[in-house]
Amino acid sequence: MQRFKQPKSLETLSLSRLADWVALQAERQMAPIGALAQRDVAGAQTTLAHLVATTRTHLEYNVPWMLYDPLAIECIRALTELLDKIKQALGFRVAMGKFVSQMNIAVSMIEVVFTQSLTFLSIDTIPKIMRSVFYNKLHMLTGLEFLNLGSLSGGWKTSDMEVSIIQALKELHRLKYLCINYDCTDNILRCIVANCTNIQKLDVSSSKSITDDSIDIIAKLKSLKSIQLYRTFVTVGGFAKLLIRCKKLEDIGRSIKASFTSEGVQHHPPAPRARGSNRFECSHVH
Repeated sequence: MQRFKQPKSLETLSLSRLADWVALQAERQMAPIGALAQRDVAGAQTTLAHLVATTRTHLEYNVPWMLYDPLAIECIRALTELLDKIKQALGFRVAMGKFVSQMNIAVSMIEVVFTQSLTFLSIDTIPKIMRSVFYNKLHMLTGLEFLNLGSLSGGWKTSDMEVSIIQALKELHRLKYLCINYDCTDNILRCIVANCTNIQKLDVSSSKSITDDSIDIIAKLKSLKSIQLYRTFVTVGGFAKLLIRCKKLEDIGRSIKASFTSEGVQHHPPAPRARGSNRFECSHVH
């Protein structure tokens, strides 16, 4: 049993101070980059990009790959504190251009952890002001194994999100867990089948574009062990087809209309069954 109020490890303290150093680099460059932006906007953007690239290189050379996930968490924490500091120091008392410039620098510095060493990313834990950076640069995180994209647009702009998600997923060949709520489509599923062949857990809950036709695509994921189809338009027949065709499936999650376990499968022709299925949640079972 872990002792109460244990001191933080040297590893944790080192990562915390390193993240503070990243935030300090952003803070130190705010004045010169802001002054440059008033004369040459393109030059200011180039200088900021050079700062991000240089800092990323320093981290890649000095931080072991297995520590990048906790480093990313610490960098998000340090830069969030910097954003709060800017809001409190400037607020509405200065020119909007200066305020936006400093906020942009702080947000952009999170890109220093965008390397193939990052394996875990959950958008839900990231402040909203930083999420656009992750969405736009997701293709750089080629080492990701766990990706939770959360609710994205909440289903309001599914067609707008589809293109950017597909472009990113084409580069994420190591993914084992993927969560896309509300905005998953058949085109995204086809991209997953073609590029993310190691997927074991897939959550597309509340995606209204997912229907029985989508099951034919999902069934091509040979390593799939868990699927969440709650609040989609997959019917009893679709669930039955899923159980029959996915041999390694163990968890089919929740379904309001999941009265299919014996009756739905019997209405399909004999086929190799998913022997490993051992967990499901539903409100009606017959």
